[in-house]
Amino acid sequence: MTPETNTSSVVAIRGAWTGEVADPARTFTGTVTNSELSGLQPGDEVSVAYQSSGGRVPGAKEHGRYALSAHGYVWPLMSFVTRPNTGGVQRDDIHERDWLAEVLPVKSV
Repeated sequence: MTPETNTSSVVAIRGAWTGEVADPARTFTGTVTNSELSGLQPGDEVSVAYQSSGGRVPGAKEHGRYALSAHGYVWPLMSFVTRPNTGGVQRDDIHERDWLAEVLPVKSV
């Protein structure tokens, strides 16, 4: 259930975040609406969480990452974004919306 190419895969998800922004247990849950990833199909339930070492690190890329989970698998994400809200509310991630998860490519050996 992992991508088989060296390109990223995009997964569209309808869902929302629960928990406070600074809470390490904050989690996104939703339902896949479209997927380029062979391991996920529309209708699959998924979750996204931010994984961090929790300590101070020297480089920005070492602070942590978002990871998508489903079916007992975890895929690291390159990005996890929602479409801009034209209604004027900038910070509205606790209400269900459409999100795009870009899964990092698997490096072939």
